[in-house]
Parts: sequence; C-alpha cells; structure tokens
Amino acid sequence: MNCNGIIYQGKHQSLVSRDIFDKAQLAFLKVDKSKVRKNFDFLYPGIVKCGICGYSFCGERQKKRNIYYRCSLFDRNCPNTAYISEKQLTQSFRMHLKRIGLDKDLYEHVKYSLKECLGDEQEYHKSEIERIHSETEQCKEILKRMYVLKALKKSP
Repeated sequence: MNCNGIIYQGKHQSLVSRDIFDKAQLAFLKVDKSKVRKNFDFLYPGIVKCGICGYSFCGERQKKRNIYYRCSLFDRNCPNTAYISEKQLTQSFRMHLKRIGLDKDLYEHVKYSLKECLGDEQEYHKSEIERIHSETEQCKEILKRMYVLKALKKSP
C-alpha cells in the first residue's frame, strides 16, 4: 500500500496478481475525462456550444446573482469573447421550443423530467459531500485515538 509516498507491505493475501493490478492502474490513467464539468449552479452546463470553435459554454456568476455564459476557450485560438445571460438563453430556448410546436402536455412532461434529473444529480452531490464529511470525521477520530495512545506509551 502506498501512503504519502511510503510503500507498506500488506499482510493479507492479494486478490489479484501484481501484473493485473499494474495493467488496471495503466487503464485508469488512459480513461478520457469528460470535457464537460457538471456544475449544479447553472441550468445549461455543456448544452450551449460556441458557434466558432464548437466547445461548450461555461457559466459564471457575476455580482453573486447574475449568471452569464461564455465560450470556455478550450481552444485558445477562439476569438469569441461574447457573454450571454442565463435569462437571454432561457428566452431563446423558449422561443425555439415554441417554434417546434410542443403541445402543453409534452412541454410540462419535459419540464418535469428536467427538474427531476437536476434534482437527482443535486441529491447525489449532497449525499456524496455528506459521505466524505463523515469519512473525514471518522479519520480525525482515529487519528486522535492514535495520538492519545502514542502519548500514553511515551509517558512514564
């Protein structure tokens, strides 16, 4: 086991051979990470694309309340420096959806589905944060106990 750069030999029988383990680690390194980062504060992460370079727009919060989108400039040569507000994007989406001609029932169904999807992602995000905080607290408690035991062993 590698802990802070120090390799410790385990006392248990390994489940997989060292060769298979090393191959798996190399496979994890090769996995292509998605270029769209999920951000739960914005309505349109990864949906809006730049008309010039084709990469996603990213959301930014300005003055703690206004949300604007701009080209992520993943392609450093993209000359697009324009911003568009989330309100303008929403109006544009509404206009295009009306042009498509969704009936009221279908519109409500799509709206409900999007809210459910976003809610599920937010709930998962919150539960993961709680789980990580819980694990952190458990680690802190273990470290405290280890420190106390070590201090007791040193005292005469």
